[in-house]
Amino acid sequence: MNLISEFFRFGVVGGLATLAHIGLFLLASRPLGLHPTVATTLAFFGALGVSYFLNRRWTFRASGSHRRQFPRFLLIALSCAALNAAMMQIGVEVLGWSDILCLGIIIFTLPLLSFSLQRQWGFR
Repeated sequence: MNLISEFFRFGVVGGLATLAHIGLFLLASRPLGLHPTVATTLAFFGALGVSYFLNRRWTFRASGSHRRQFPRFLLIALSCAALNAAMMQIGVEVLGWSDILCLGIIIFTLPLLSFSLQRQWGFR
C-alpha cells in the first residue's frame, strides 16, 4: 500500500480515536472532576484500543502476529502517552494555558509522530 493511502486511512482511524479521546477526556475532567493531566492520560488509553485494532486491520493491513506487533505498537503508544501527559502538564501548570488549548495541540502533533513510528516499525 502506498504512503498516501496509508496516511489517509491512518487519519480516518486517528479521527475515530481522537473522538474517543475527546469524549473520554471531557467525561473524566468535567463531571468526574479529574485533573486534566489524569483525564487526558486515561482518555489516551481508551483511544488506544480503537487505534490498535483499526490500524492493524485497515490502515497497515498487517499480517504479522499480535505477539510481535502489539508490543511494538504499545511501546510507541506508551511513549506518545508520556509525551501526551508531559505536554498537558507543562501547558496547564507551567505555561498557564487552558486544558482545551493543550488538548488541541496534543491531538494535532502526536498523531504525526505516531504514524511515522507505526509505519516504519510498529506494524512491520
